[in-house]
Amino acid sequence: MKSKVFKKSDCIMIAALILLMVLFLYHGIDIDYKIEDENIKINWFTGVSIPFKDIESVKMLDSTPNMIKIMGMDFMNIRQGIYSLEGIGRVKMYARDIRRKMVLVKTSKMTYALTPKDPIQFTKLLLEHNE
Repeated sequence: MKSKVFKKSDCIMIAALILLMVLFLYHGIDIDYKIEDENIKINWFTGVSIPFKDIESVKMLDSTPNMIKIMGMDFMNIRQGIYSLEGIGRVKMYARDIRRKMVLVKTSKMTYALTPKDPIQFTKLLLEHNE
């Protein structure tokens, strides 16, 4: 029986792919939202900031609309990327758990769809900052 011998470059490539998968899964689960003094900070790999001065409206949805992924990823209940939401249109989705209530944050350039742990409190804090 002939055994297969892996080249050093094959082993490095496999190790790199495993490392990328672990990092992706760890960060994919770790989407977080923070309300800071001047903006909303979305922690996802490099992070995204939405300045309060750019926010036109904030709305919590009663139910999750049907959605079509345009570009991005979905893994289990995580959604990240550009999606088209029925009745709303194109959004930039940063959803840690799509089963939670969705909060839409609209700016002049983009609408963001977020799923914070406490959507009622999150919406209330955003509306207070936006007054």
